[in-house]
Amino acid sequence: MLMGNRILANEVKICKRCIYDETLPNILFDENGICSYCRMIESLEAEYKTGTPEGEEKFDRILDQIKSDGRGKRYDCVIGVSGGTDSSWLIHHAVRTWGLRPLAVHYDN
Repeated sequence: MLMGNRILANEVKICKRCIYDETLPNILFDENGICSYCRMIESLEAEYKTGTPEGEEKFDRILDQIKSDGRGKRYDCVIGVSGGTDSSWLIHHAVRTWGLRPLAVHYDN
């Protein structure tokens, strides 16, 4: 229910797993009250084995390939940087944790 510009929380459907609610565009909820975004993440985790030993091994092989292909070059990868926490975290770990030599690219439009 809308009250001015506020929506009363007890009348808005909220995902049982995350914080997303029905005010997000295109969100759907299943019979268990889990949102379509959570289900999409589950699907991606299953496909790419995120958080599993198999997924870690695949990620390590990708890092090894990037380093091998970049050997002798100034940069071995390109990473887009917005300046936000996600891309800043990625640059930090690319250099400090994974030993990459990224060309950080920012486009301010």
